[in-house]
Amino acid sequence: MQNHFERNRPMPGPFGPAGAHMPTAGEPLPTVSRGPFTPPRLYAVEAGMPRLTSANLRMPAELVRRRAAELAAFARSGGARHSLGLWRSAYEQALLSLAREATRTPESAPCEALFWEQRDGEFRVAVTFGEARQRMLH
Repeated sequence: MQNHFERNRPMPGPFGPAGAHMPTAGEPLPTVSRGPFTPPRLYAVEAGMPRLTSANLRMPAELVRRRAAELAAFARSGGARHSLGLWRSAYEQALLSLAREATRTPESAPCEALFWEQRDGEFRVAVTFGEARQRMLH
Protein backbone atom coordinates (compact mmCIF):
# COMPACT_ATOMS: atom_id res chain seq x y z
CA MET A 1 0.00 0.00 0.00
CA GLN A 2 1.27 3.55 -0.98
CA ASN A 3 1.56 6.30 1.55
CA HIS A 4 0.47 9.89 0.95
CA PHE A 5 3.84 11.06 -0.46
CA GLU A 6 4.11 8.22 -2.97
CA ARG A 7 0.59 8.76 -4.27
CA ASN A 8 1.07 12.56 -4.73
CA ARG A 9 4.58 12.40 -6.20
CA PRO A 10 4.97 14.53 -9.35
CA MET A 11 4.69 12.45 -12.52
CA PRO A 12 7.39 12.68 -15.19
CA GLY A 13 6.59 15.39 -17.76
CA PRO A 14 7.43 15.62 -21.45
CA PHE A 15 10.82 17.17 -20.64
CA GLY A 16 11.92 14.51 -18.19
CA PRO A 17 10.92 14.34 -14.54
CA ALA A 18 8.60 17.13 -13.47
CA GLY A 19 10.49 20.25 -12.49
CA ALA A 20 13.75 19.01 -14.08
CA HIS A 21 13.98 21.91 -16.52
CA MET A 22 11.78 24.99 -16.56
CA PRO A 23 12.30 27.42 -19.47
CA THR A 24 13.66 30.84 -18.54
CA ALA A 25 12.30 34.17 -19.77
CA GLY A 26 12.88 34.62 -23.51
CA GLU A 27 13.53 30.93 -24.12
CA PRO A 28 10.98 29.32 -26.47
CA LEU A 29 8.57 26.94 -24.79
CA PRO A 30 9.15 23.31 -25.80
CA THR A 31 6.21 21.21 -26.93
CA VAL A 32 5.62 17.52 -26.69
CA SER A 33 6.44 16.43 -30.22
CA ARG A 34 7.21 19.44 -32.40
CA GLY A 35 10.18 21.12 -30.78
CA PRO A 36 10.21 24.74 -29.62
CA PHE A 37 7.03 26.78 -29.76
CA THR A 38 7.29 30.30 -31.14
CA PRO A 39 4.16 32.45 -31.18
CA PRO A 40 2.98 33.42 -34.68
CA ARG A 41 3.73 36.88 -36.03
CA LEU A 42 0.80 39.27 -36.05
CA TYR A 43 0.32 41.41 -39.12
CA ALA A 44 -1.86 44.49 -39.45
CA VAL A 45 -4.77 44.04 -41.82
CA GLU A 46 -7.36 46.46 -43.08
CA ALA A 47 -10.85 46.30 -41.71
CA GLY A 48 -13.07 43.82 -43.51
CA MET A 49 -16.00 46.19 -43.85
CA PRO A 50 -15.96 48.61 -46.77
CA ARG A 51 -15.96 52.29 -45.94
CA LEU A 52 -19.29 53.97 -46.72
CA THR A 53 -20.07 57.66 -46.89
CA SER A 54 -23.68 58.58 -46.12
CA ALA A 55 -25.12 62.08 -46.17
CA ASN A 56 -28.46 63.84 -45.84
CA LEU A 57 -28.19 67.12 -47.70
CA ARG A 58 -30.35 70.11 -48.57
CA MET A 59 -29.43 71.91 -51.78
CA PRO A 60 -30.96 75.05 -53.26
CA ALA A 61 -33.11 74.13 -56.26
CA GLU A 62 -31.58 76.90 -58.39
CA LEU A 63 -28.06 75.49 -57.85
CA VAL A 64 -29.18 72.01 -58.89
CA ARG A 65 -31.09 73.38 -61.89
CA ARG A 66 -28.03 75.32 -63.12
CA ARG A 67 -25.79 72.26 -62.80
CA ALA A 68 -28.37 70.07 -64.58
CA ALA A 69 -28.67 72.64 -67.38
CA GLU A 70 -24.88 72.61 -67.85
CA LEU A 71 -24.84 68.82 -68.01
CA ALA A 72 -27.80 68.71 -70.45
CA ALA A 73 -26.15 71.32 -72.71
CA PHE A 74 -22.92 69.31 -72.70
CA ALA A 75 -24.83 66.13 -73.64
CA ARG A 76 -26.72 67.94 -76.44
CA SER A 77 -23.44 69.30 -77.82
CA GLY A 78 -22.28 65.69 -78.05
CA GLY A 79 -25.33 64.69 -80.11
CA ALA A 80 -27.88 63.64 -77.46
CA ARG A 81 -31.53 64.39 -78.26
CA HIS A 82 -33.41 66.84 -76.08
CA SER A 83 -35.89 64.74 -74.05
CA LEU A 84 -37.33 64.28 -70.60
CA GLY A 85 -34.99 61.30 -70.08
CA LEU A 86 -32.04 63.58 -70.76
CA TRP A 87 -33.24 66.05 -68.12
CA ARG A 88 -33.94 63.30 -65.61
CA SER A 89 -30.42 61.91 -65.91
CA ALA A 90 -28.99 65.47 -65.93
CA TYR A 91 -30.73 66.20 -62.62
CA GLU A 92 -29.53 62.90 -61.18
CA GLN A 93 -25.94 63.56 -62.26
CA ALA A 94 -26.16 67.13 -60.94
CA LEU A 95 -27.31 65.88 -57.54
CA LEU A 96 -24.54 63.26 -57.49
CA SER A 97 -21.80 65.72 -58.43
CA LEU A 98 -22.97 68.26 -55.84
CA ALA A 99 -23.21 65.53 -53.19
CA ARG A 100 -19.67 64.38 -54.03
CA GLU A 101 -18.43 67.96 -53.63
CA ALA A 102 -20.27 68.42 -50.34
CA THR A 103 -18.98 65.14 -48.85
CA ARG A 104 -15.53 65.31 -50.49
CA THR A 105 -16.05 61.85 -51.97
CA PRO A 106 -13.80 60.88 -54.91
CA GLU A 107 -15.25 60.18 -58.35
CA SER A 108 -14.12 56.55 -58.14
CA ALA A 109 -16.51 55.84 -55.22
CA PRO A 110 -19.67 54.20 -56.56
CA CYS A 111 -23.09 55.54 -55.61
CA GLU A 112 -24.81 52.79 -53.62
CA ALA A 113 -28.10 54.63 -52.97
CA LEU A 114 -29.62 57.95 -53.97
CA PHE A 115 -33.00 59.37 -52.95
CA TRP A 116 -34.19 62.92 -53.49
CA GLU A 117 -37.25 65.12 -53.47
CA GLN A 118 -37.84 68.74 -54.33
CA ARG A 119 -39.77 70.68 -51.72
CA ASP A 120 -40.01 74.38 -50.81
CA GLY A 121 -37.36 75.58 -53.24
CA GLU A 122 -34.73 73.04 -52.26
CA PHE A 123 -33.71 69.47 -52.97
CA ARG A 124 -33.51 67.08 -50.04
CA VAL A 125 -30.99 64.39 -50.88
CA ALA A 126 -30.01 61.17 -49.11
CA VAL A 127 -26.96 59.55 -50.68
CA THR A 128 -24.62 56.67 -49.84
CA PHE A 129 -21.28 56.24 -51.58
CA GLY A 130 -19.26 53.03 -51.43
CA GLU A 131 -15.55 52.63 -50.95
CA ALA A 132 -13.40 54.30 -53.60
CA ARG A 133 -11.94 51.81 -56.05
CA GLN A 134 -8.17 51.57 -56.21
CA ARG A 135 -6.53 52.06 -59.58
CA MET A 136 -4.64 49.08 -60.91
CA LEU A 137 -1.03 49.84 -61.82
CA HIS A 138 0.59 47.64 -64.42
